[in-house]
Order: sequence, then C-alpha cells, then structure tokens
Amino acid sequence: MKKILISLFFILCFSIPAISQDSNNTGKKKILDHSVYEKWNTISKVKISDDGNWTLYEVSPLKGDGKLFLRNLGNNNEITVDRGYDAVFSANSDFIVFKIKAENETIRKAKINKKKPDEMPKDTAGLLIIDVAKGKVYSDTIIKIAGLKSITIPEEKYSVVGIISDQSNEKDSVKKSSFSKDGNLLTILNNKGNVIQKINNVTEAAFSKKSNIITYIKVTKDTSDKSKNPSDISEVIIYDTGKDKSQKIFNAKGKVKKLTIDDSGKNAAFLFSKDTTEVKRYGLYYWNDKPVMNPLGGTESAKLIADTSFLNMPLDWEVSENSKIFFSENGTKLFFGTAPKQMQQPKDTIPEDEKFKVDIWNWQDATLQTQQLKELDSDKKKSYLAVYHSNKNSFIQLADENIDEIRLIKKGEGEIALGVSEKPYLKLISWIQNQYKDYYIVDINTGEKRLALTKKQSVFGLSPEGNYILYYEPEDSSYYSYETSSGIINNVTSSVNVKLFDELNDVPSYPQPYGIAGWTKNDEYVLIYDRYDIWKVDPKGVEIPQNITKNGRATNTEYRYKILDKDKEYIEGSFSSDDLAGKILLYGKNYENYKEGFYRLNLEQDSEPEELLLSDNTYMNFLKAKQKDIILYQRMSYREFYDLWKTDANFSSPEKISDANPQTKDYKWSDIEIVKWTLPDGRTQKGILYKPEDLDESKKYPMIVYFYEKYTDRVHTHYIPNPSRSVINFPLYNSNDYLVFIPDIDYKIGYPGKSCYDAVMSGTMALCERNYVDKDRVGIQGQSWGGYQVAYLVTQTDFFKAAMSGAPVSNMTSAYGGIRWESGLTRIFQYEQGQSRIGGTLWDSFELYFQNSPLFFTNKITTPILIMANDNDGAVPWYQGIEFFNSLRRLDKTAYMLNYNGDEHNLTKWPNRVDLSIRMKQFFDFYLKDAPMPDWMKYGIPAIKKGLINGY
Repeated sequence: MKKILISLFFILCFSIPAISQDSNNTGKKKILDHSVYEKWNTISKVKISDDGNWTLYEVSPLKGDGKLFLRNLGNNNEITVDRGYDAVFSANSDFIVFKIKAENETIRKAKINKKKPDEMPKDTAGLLIIDVAKGKVYSDTIIKIAGLKSITIPEEKYSVVGIISDQSNEKDSVKKSSFSKDGNLLTILNNKGNVIQKINNVTEAAFSKKSNIITYIKVTKDTSDKSKNPSDISEVIIYDTGKDKSQKIFNAKGKVKKLTIDDSGKNAAFLFSKDTTEVKRYGLYYWNDKPVMNPLGGTESAKLIADTSFLNMPLDWEVSENSKIFFSENGTKLFFGTAPKQMQQPKDTIPEDEKFKVDIWNWQDATLQTQQLKELDSDKKKSYLAVYHSNKNSFIQLADENIDEIRLIKKGEGEIALGVSEKPYLKLISWIQNQYKDYYIVDINTGEKRLALTKKQSVFGLSPEGNYILYYEPEDSSYYSYETSSGIINNVTSSVNVKLFDELNDVPSYPQPYGIAGWTKNDEYVLIYDRYDIWKVDPKGVEIPQNITKNGRATNTEYRYKILDKDKEYIEGSFSSDDLAGKILLYGKNYENYKEGFYRLNLEQDSEPEELLLSDNTYMNFLKAKQKDIILYQRMSYREFYDLWKTDANFSSPEKISDANPQTKDYKWSDIEIVKWTLPDGRTQKGILYKPEDLDESKKYPMIVYFYEKYTDRVHTHYIPNPSRSVINFPLYNSNDYLVFIPDIDYKIGYPGKSCYDAVMSGTMALCERNYVDKDRVGIQGQSWGGYQVAYLVTQTDFFKAAMSGAPVSNMTSAYGGIRWESGLTRIFQYEQGQSRIGGTLWDSFELYFQNSPLFFTNKITTPILIMANDNDGAVPWYQGIEFFNSLRRLDKTAYMLNYNGDEHNLTKWPNRVDLSIRMKQFFDFYLKDAPMPDWMKYGIPAIKKGLINGY
C-alpha cells in the first residue's frame, strides 16, 4: 500500500527539472517592472560573409535607436554603426553597404510638428571599407550619402555598389534647372569608396548578379517642348563600371519603369509607355549585348517584344505594370505578367450624394463580398505569367484566369512548370480547413496545359528536375508520385510501417503530413519525414523505402534536415570540406529529456546520425559561409537570451559572438520545471511551471495559469521583458513573485471546453498540493483561443480568484457565421474543421455549439473578469467581447473590458501594449496580492475624460 501511495504522489506532484542551470545569488537582484521594457534588445538580420571571416547583425531596443554590428570572426575586431540597418556584404567581402535611420527622437519631433511625408527625416546610405589583409575595419572609413532612396549591388565577383539618393541637395543651380521632378542622383562607388560615376535624373538602377554592369533609367526634360510643363524623355543606359563605358539602349518621350537585368549583364528588359493619361498602356522592351540597329533609326538596340498589338497577346489584354519582370538563370527566357486591359475612368458628372453605394451578396459567389473587398486592390493588380523566348523571338502566355498560378523550376530553365488552380473550389474555403486545388503540367515552350491532379490538398510541387509531382493522399495516408512524362501514378510509401501524418492531430479534419526534407540529385530519391525519422523514398515506387535516421522513434528524437545553402535545389552534402562530402546536417530534438542540438548523417553510408552537440537549449537561424565550414546560429534557453554563436562543421568549441542583453543578470528571473500529473481519464499530462529563481518553499506564492494549446515543446524559449500584446510576460511576473503554470491540453472533438477544463483543473489541483502554491490566490489568463477557454472555465468553476480573457469568442452560435475581418473569410471553417473543434455544422451539432458557448452560462460566473476586445480585431469579431461583457453587466457580475481603439487582435501599438501590461498586472495584483484597487477599476474612466486621465 505504501508503494502505491508513493507512486500516486509521484504521478500527481513530481516534476522534472527541464534545465540544469545554476541559480545565481539573487539577494541584490532588481525586480522587473514596466520601466525596463526599453532596456531590452533583440538581434535580427544576421549575415555571414562568403569567405566566413565576417558577420553582420543588428541589435535593436524594443523602442528607440538600434545599432549595426560588423565583427571579424577570427580576431573579433568589431565596429558598430548607430542606427545602421539592412546591411549587405560586397561580393568579395571588402566592404559593406547599409542604411542609416534618422534618429528616433528627430522623427518623433517631426511627427509632433505634423511634417508632410516629403518633409520627414530621410535615411542615409553608408559604406564601410574592410581591410581584408588585416581583418580590420575603421570608423573613419565610413562614407555617407544623405537622402537615400535605394541601393543596388552585384551578388558575386565584383565589389561595386550603386546608391540612389535625393538630388535636391545639388548646389549647382544651373544643373538643378535641368532636373526632372522624379529623378534622383545615382552614385557608383568601388571597393575603396572612390566615386566611379555620378549621374543625375535617375529613377531606377539595377546591377546584374554576376557582373559589374549596371543599368539605369535617366529622365530629362524635353528641351524642345516650350510648354509650362515640358514632357520627360526617358533613357535606358547600360554602364560597364570596369571599362567605364556607357551604352544608351533606349531613348523616347514617355515613362520607363520595372527595369531588370539578367545575372550575366548581357540581357535587360523594361516597360515603356508614351501615354500621358492616368491609365497607361505599357509595352515590354528587351535588350541583349549583340549589336543590333534600331529599325526606326539610331543605335538604341532595345526592341519591343510584347504589347497589345502582338498576336500572342490574349484578346483585350495588355502587359501588366504590376508584375515582376525577371530572367531565367541563363538569360534566355524573360518572364513577365499580362492582365486584362485597365479601362480609363470616365469623367465623373454625378455628385457623391446622388450615387448609391451597395455591396450585393449572392449565395452563388465563389467568395464572400467581405473577402472580395479585402482583396480588391490585389485583384485590380493581378497579373498572369507569360514568357519571352529570346532564341525564338516570341512570347507565350502561361497563366490564364482559370489557371492563375505558375510554379517554375530550375530557376526558370525548366521545360515544364506546374500550373495551379483553386477556382473550382473557392466556395469551399468557407468551411474546409485546407483548400483543394487542381494541378497542371504546363509546357514552357508552347503554353499547353495538361491536367495532372484534381482536388488535392497536400501537394509538394514538382521535383527539382521536373520528373515528378509529389503529393500526399489523406484518405489512405500515403505519398504518391505523378510521373510528368507518362502520367503514371505510384504509391511510394505503401510499405512504410509508421504514420507519416501528424500523430497528435486533434482537430476535426484529416491530419496533415509531416512533409519532406527535399530531393536528392537528379530526382533519384525524395526524403520524407515521419514524426521522428527521415525516409529515403524511391519516387518510382520500386525500391522499398529506407529509414535513414534509424533511431528517432526508438529514442524519442525528432530529426529534421537543416538547409545551409539556400541556392541548392536538392539535398547533397551540407559542408564545404572534401572529407565531409555526402554528409548532411540534421537538427535533433529529444522529447524525453528536451535536449536539442545537431547531428551529422552520411547519405552514402548505412549508419545512424552522428551526434555533434546536444544541450538544454533551442538553436535557430542557421547560416553557413559559402566558401568555408563556418556556421552561425542563435542559441537560447528560458534564462539565456538568443545571442549569436559561431562554430565549425564539427560544432566543436562554439563561441559566443554577441551579448545583446548583459543587464539580464542584474534582474531576478525564473526557474522552470516540466511538471506531470494524471488527467481524469487516467492519462498522464504535462506542462511548464515558471517559478521565481529565489523561490522559498516555506512561503506561499500566488499563481497565474496561462494556456493556449500546448507549450511544453517551448521549454527552452527565452522571453524578454516586453510590453504585452495580449499575454502576461512570464519573467516579469516571476520577478514579482508569481508562479506561472502552463498546462498542455489534448482535445476531444466536439468538447473543446471540457477538454480544457480537464487538463487545466487537474494540473492546477496537482500543483496546489505543493506547500508554496497559494491555492486561494490562483488566477487564469489567455488570449484568442486561450481567451475563449478562460471564458468557458469561469462558467464551470469558481476556483479562480481572477481571470483575464483576451479576444474571447463567447457565443459560438453567433461567431460561427461571423467574419474574420483581416481576410474577409467567414469563421465557419474554424468550427467544422479547425481550431474550435466542434466538427459539425451549427444545425447538425447545435447542442455542442450551445454547450461550448460561455455566454449561455454567464449566470454561473463568480470570478471577476477582465476582457480585452479591440475594435480592429481581424481574427475574432470584437462584438464577441461586447456580448460577453453585456451579459455579465446585465447579471451584475464584476467585469471590465478594454477596447484599444484601432488596434488589432494582438496589440501592435507601443503605448497600448504598455497600458495593457500595467492594467493587467494591476488587476491581478489587486485580486491575488491584495494591492490597492486602481481608480480605473474602482470608478471607471468616463468617455469625457478619455485621454486625460489613466486611472492607474
């Protein structure tokens, strides 16, 4: 009997430490409060030079001016640039070019003074020379160009840069008199910072990827036009920066835009219109470096290759000015967009008050009016892919209004592409979780389309060489390949004896597959994931699939391939060294001990993954130098900020590169445990308990229970003190002597509310058995789906002393047909197949909608509740919060509601976030820590005093 009791106590209350990090002496540590938010920084936009010698990254405070860091990875020589951002290395790593923001305070003052957009402070361009031989940089080598507009730079081989800036600073009045209103100054510099060329009146410029050739558009006034507003003459120039040689390839009265150049610098294209009307008709022009005489006279060699007059152009269509123009990798194909003609708007002769304005909803519409209106602007700019074959001097229309998406392969060099159409199934998107689509094989040379697959949901596209379409069929849980040459379909995973779909799926729709790592060279194999392992699968379905990671399921380890070279379209060796040929990098995550790290797998041998590095951390944002096996990543734990680290291919002796938040050590932080307990049905559940790092088990601590769905997988996530967008900040509450408990929730279809109750209440009760948990001072908090669950829980129990419910759905029957205003979609799909987990229609399953709606049980609530419902919430209609609040108010229940005007589902505006953080903590402090009741809770804030007092 004693043994049984001990086992029961273990199941209910025992917790295992998730991380073995020593707590520091916290006697003198400071307490986190709302004044510290601006002290914390984030790291972003990390880059590594091709030679592996340098790294760039930005360190930015949550509010205020950030810094750009350039650091030598060998000798640690480092320089910072105040307010620097968006930096890039030159192709030879001998300089960096970047932008410099105007000072935050300067921008703030300009806003206060209501400056117009063109009067606001502008960015500056910066160029910093790198001493490659010494591996050093010097602050006095920074070159700055004010009034930045744009930057263009070759990606390979050549170290030059083009910077377009405001030319209004020009002091030469004679020169200024010739400036076009749309033109700017193009400055071309070399790797020493020396100016190669300066050109005025430039509107666009683009360097080729693999050469030192730049092309630009120059606009000048027509000196022969003596009118008050003379016309512009547009020129397109090709300039070889190495030879200092220019070639004018186009010159005409009108507007040129969308300039592009291929990788080699031997082909260029642009749009041109001579129209002066608001709606312009554009023609597509093409140039290559072969000398051609213009048939109209002159030496300008760009030629018209597509406009409304061409026979290949669909009837009443035109070249679209809204699409991207780009070349295939070798420059022989030029891709562009076409679209139905835009019509000139007739002159308006009717006053506004004489016009009717109405949206007509028709049950037969493929999409709702709300979605149509949300997508109206993008629909007006929608274009359809076409391709010009330079070797045939003709273009082919690829996409059309039925097959409007074309997916290219081989960087545009493939002979086929994948056409996609969702048009037949658009109406279904209102009530299905995953959209159906049809798939076509599109011949790039002829435009012919052959239907390959119909009504599929999980299609992984064409293989890199175009030999197969891979897709997953949920009905039999198998992957299939479609052979593009023959149309033969193969079941390629029928002999795999484990599930290839989400084993933990708990929504009422087919579980999604785990996906694929990618293809091996020549489409020989495709690597497919199960929950833990990676399978090498023959796309012809002849060879038996092989589990190449072998031990993932046995060791409870999830293996996933890490892409280190994003330019590669197939999987082969991840590393540069010859002795590591054929070996790829895997990321491993163990779900037993929650250690994470790196493994190496030899694709050419039958062996288990080789462990390189495992620890109580999460690793992310991996970068590898192109020419060396130098790897950068960010590492974090619940205590450790996600700073930047460097290592080699063996992950030996990792070295910390950054220290973005050294002040963390000065503040009282958290300890963490993974806790386990028994659910009412006898299953074991788990969750995370965040505790003050100086926890005294002889004292009692209030606890806040936060939840969404599952959080245990985030055990190593680091949270900085951050003003809330909707959720309590864990370290801030721990620092102020709160416990924070986050239980995982498993859902039963049709009973999301009860599923939440069973998990949250059983876990909370198990923790309340601990002496240091004050069971009389426990609150709950959640946002969105979590906000709904909070609202539901307080109708089922009076255990909690305070509840905060953010963006809750209170009435599933009215929310069912509501609108997600950020997309215009109806919410029906969420209930029938998605997160809300009812699993039926309102009419088939009305009792479930009723039982799961907190509104109908508001009379049972005794817990004081704080609601947030924002009037610009695009996910949950804010009237759900209004319904909930008004029912509580009618029943004379203690309730408060915050509506942050114009803000979103999760707050985006800094003042609102700080305000919510203050009010939410005041609310919990009053009910859970006997703090004084703030005035906004005691008296409210009348509308007449809105903005004048805060009531804190």
